[in-house]
Amino acid sequence: MFIIFLSIIVTIVLFVLFGLHSENGRVVIRRNKAQILAPLGLLIVLFGMITKVGAVQEGVLYDPLRGGIQGNVIKEGLVIKAPWAKLYTLRKDQQSISYNYSERGEDTTFSVQTANGEFAVYAVEIKYKNSDTSKVYKEFLGMPTSEQLSQYVQTAIKSIASGHPRTDYTGAEGQVKSGFTIYEILGNKFETTRFLSEELLREIFKEFGLELISLNFMDIDAGVEIESMIVEQGTSAKLKQINENLRDAAAVAKETAEIEAQGLAAAEIARAEGQAQAVILQAEAEKQAQILQAEAEQESQMLIAEGEAEAIRLVTEANQDLMTKLGFTPEQYEQYIIANNWDGELPETVLSETADILLNR
Repeated sequence: MFIIFLSIIVTIVLFVLFGLHSENGRVVIRRNKAQILAPLGLLIVLFGMITKVGAVQEGVLYDPLRGGIQGNVIKEGLVIKAPWAKLYTLRKDQQSISYNYSERGEDTTFSVQTANGEFAVYAVEIKYKNSDTSKVYKEFLGMPTSEQLSQYVQTAIKSIASGHPRTDYTGAEGQVKSGFTIYEILGNKFETTRFLSEELLREIFKEFGLELISLNFMDIDAGVEIESMIVEQGTSAKLKQINENLRDAAAVAKETAEIEAQGLAAAEIARAEGQAQAVILQAEAEKQAQILQAEAEQESQMLIAEGEAEAIRLVTEANQDLMTKLGFTPEQYEQYIIANNWDGELPETVLSETADILLNR
């Protein structure tokens, strides 16, 4: 709106200046042709209609004639708007806020009561960025300040430290049904509480158009007395763990020796069984070889006998055929064979008192 009023004032001033005229030593305003240039002052409005959104930024437009903040988000670059509307820009890059002891002596840490009633002073760092420009502007009228976000950070951490429901509660001494004790927060549950606080804060930020990137616990101060007790508990737990590790190592060494002994015994048994099995297999092989050799010899004799019988049969058949062709009787054929086999020499005759004996050579 300022640019509109400015352009009107400039136009009026130009109209007056162009109408000034000197008469008889006096300055008077007279209408003249130059005054038609006075409306050029309204061109100033054009400068109010053109603006831009810078790099890594987004803009929201406030238009009083259209109900205030407009829902659409304007990306980086040149923007043409109504002269009465105002453009607000918000950063889109990552922002970082620390609640800590500053070099200038400022203390922005905060105290949180834990589940066992003890207090812890937290120094934390958050990293976040704008994820919904329109919603962020409506909630904070710009990018939120450290003071505006501090309440949400403290709420998230306090809720986890003192009120988070426990699923590991067993009723043992020192346990709590909800939240975490100071000893757990500074001990084995440090990362658990940080992670749970980060997740809760992420959900809270999302309601206001912010995206939480990380929540880091830079320091947690519980006082000298409690921290000394925690150190003593940690030392005792470490010694206990060392003793348990030594016992475990001895048990493992014993078990390893037993396994090695069992392995050697099993190997010796397997070797003996292997040798016995080899002897059995060798005996069976020799026995099988003897059986096969006997069977081969028997089969060979059978084949020889069958061959001889077949030869006799063939000779008999040949003699029978020859006897038939010659027309001999068996006695005649026998004499025929003897005659054919005679070598031409006469037999010797031995005389005795009783009879003559013919001896063939």
